[in-house]
Amino acid sequence: MKIRSFLTVLIVLLFFGSTPGFSAGSIQPSQQTPKHLTDISGNMSITVFDKEQVFDGYNLFALRRRNKATNKFDEGTILVTDMKGNVLNSLHSTDPRSRVSDPEMINSTTVFARDSKPFFWNLKTNVTQYFNFTAGTHDMEYNPETKTFLGKYFRDTGNYSGLPIKYNDLYEYDMDGNVLWFWNSSEYFPFNPELADGKTFRGANVWMHANAIFWDYPNDVIYMSARGLDTIYKIDKKTGDVIWGLGRLGNFTLYDINGNKKESLFYHQHAVELVGPNRMILYDNDYLNSSNPDPKVGRPRMVEIEFNEKTMEAKEVWTYTAPEEYFGRPWGDADRLPGGNRLGTFGWVSHDSYLTEVNPAGDIVWEMRINQTNQYAWGMYRAERFYDYFPVEVNDVSFDGEMLYVNVSLWDAIKTRAGRDITIRGLLDGEEIFTETIGLSPYYMKTGYAVNVGMSDFSGKFTLEVSDGEVTTEINLGEFGSSQTGLPLSPYFIPAIIAIPVLRKRSKKHLM
Repeated sequence: MKIRSFLTVLIVLLFFGSTPGFSAGSIQPSQQTPKHLTDISGNMSITVFDKEQVFDGYNLFALRRRNKATNKFDEGTILVTDMKGNVLNSLHSTDPRSRVSDPEMINSTTVFARDSKPFFWNLKTNVTQYFNFTAGTHDMEYNPETKTFLGKYFRDTGNYSGLPIKYNDLYEYDMDGNVLWFWNSSEYFPFNPELADGKTFRGANVWMHANAIFWDYPNDVIYMSARGLDTIYKIDKKTGDVIWGLGRLGNFTLYDINGNKKESLFYHQHAVELVGPNRMILYDNDYLNSSNPDPKVGRPRMVEIEFNEKTMEAKEVWTYTAPEEYFGRPWGDADRLPGGNRLGTFGWVSHDSYLTEVNPAGDIVWEMRINQTNQYAWGMYRAERFYDYFPVEVNDVSFDGEMLYVNVSLWDAIKTRAGRDITIRGLLDGEEIFTETIGLSPYYMKTGYAVNVGMSDFSGKFTLEVSDGEVTTEINLGEFGSSQTGLPLSPYFIPAIIAIPVLRKRSKKHLM
């Protein structure tokens, strides 16, 4: 009988990449800070409640400044910060008409965002590329596979009570601004006066008020958030048909997290997106919720919902309710992060802006706060977290003198819709002993990877290397040899961008 022995090793993650703009230690705060960044940074604070439960990364978000004297927005800035709040890069507009908002990473160096026109911003070169057509209102999506854009646009058709009726149409554009696809919302959602009463926006009847779209382009469907109807609609992009609705006016039976049947699971929601098969996350503004003592004042939430398209049932599977002082009638965002934490954007200008990370148990582990001043308030519409390495959790490493067993969990460095392939190499003293291509899951879902390496005369330093050709993560698993013995290796988690000789244990009870 072979006796299986184990070696406890020090795990150090070394993060580096071929992209100078996002390599370890290469992003540093500017030595000359413009005034608008001084104003923002001077009113920004970071609180870390539990650093061992936070993957180190970068925050990407847009701030719009409101002048309290005029009660108008007067400038906007997209920022990249580290987890300490240092501003590492920014794109600033002093145009009072600027509506820079909802930036997102489309690869390891490029941000897609919208102002009056959609544009790309390369974080490595600081070059922007604007496209010559009008950006969508509230939301716009980019498909890197077809290099096309999907936007939601208002269209005035008819009048009701002396105000124009605004519909929410969808257009797909190529990079030259040619229309490739059009979805006429009035064909599927004829105007309903009973649903329009009181739903005005900027001098018009915005009875649906579609404020978010999520383009699931691998499956050729679109999820559209109709804020005014407290409903999420799934649209077949190929046919244009509305497949179903989920919410107050939808066709699902709804259950809250305690299993109680509900009329709706959210009210005047924002920022719907998928986080897995038949699972979505959204920001619940809890506005105009008739079950609240004051329907116009609620408790904002992040909500994950699982839906079954066969039984037509949907249920809350995870929720986080923020303090009442975080409430904002408009705006808001919710994201799922690697490891199971969630990131909430509570950024309306009626209060200080909060970017809040909570663990699966609902405990705040990290938070950014941007304080108002007597003169200005900064609003944050949406935010994202991204990484210049592949977050890794080592679950098990064991060696019996002949066989090395490695089991890890991986997450992508950026949030994708379709997933993508990466290369994993095993290195012994720097020499490759195996290489393999695996597919990473989309939506920051966990990807499991296990390998057995048979080496009868195994001796040397074993390293696991994960790479997509631009971003590379090396996991140094330590020295192994046929005569070595030790204790079982506990799962350790190193949430750091640089190599540090510290072990941080990630409790499994916090992972989903």
